[in-house]
Amino acid sequence: MNEILSYEEFRNKSEEEQRELMIKWREIYKIYEIQDKMGLSNGAFYRIVHRLNLPKKEVRIEKFERSVLTTKEKVYYSKFKDRLYELRKSKNLTQGELGRELGITGNTIGMYEQGKNMPIYEILIKLADFFNVSIDYLLRGKESTSEIYTRYSNIDRNDFKDDGKEEILINVLKQVNDIEKQIGDIGKIIKEHL
Repeated sequence: MNEILSYEEFRNKSEEEQRELMIKWREIYKIYEIQDKMGLSNGAFYRIVHRLNLPKKEVRIEKFERSVLTTKEKVYYSKFKDRLYELRKSKNLTQGELGRELGITGNTIGMYEQGKNMPIYEILIKLADFFNVSIDYLLRGKESTSEIYTRYSNIDRNDFKDDGKEEILINVLKQVNDIEKQIGDIGKIIKEHL
């Protein structure tokens, strides 16, 4: 098995199976990819490595590769941590509760919120789905125009190309999107109280 398991799935394997998996993954993936996919902090990952009597792999080069971000990426990441915190708090979830929903640890959520780590694409998708927002919103703080038009694909954009009509349409669609999210939240609250 070459695909990295979540920590919960990994934990349910025997120690020998865990050892074999970890050896195989470390040959294929970078350490941070394993940590992200399993939802582990550095410390938790190396406690597993130590418990399984595996040698520590050199990670300095990986850390350097990971830290080489464009200025634009750094801005997105710095905004992402705040946005994730706000979204989690809006649902009244702890880091641990959100982590369980996504199949990762609460510590990993904490690392994201502190800006010390950035989720891999699969986790970004899970976050976007869980909070009912786009990945674009998570990273940039706004819905992209093309995503809004894709969602409401029966609207012909060419009808709104002149005199600021397109901007009005985008604002209306964003409001509809927000209302849909609020209705979903109200539905969840009603289900909880039934």
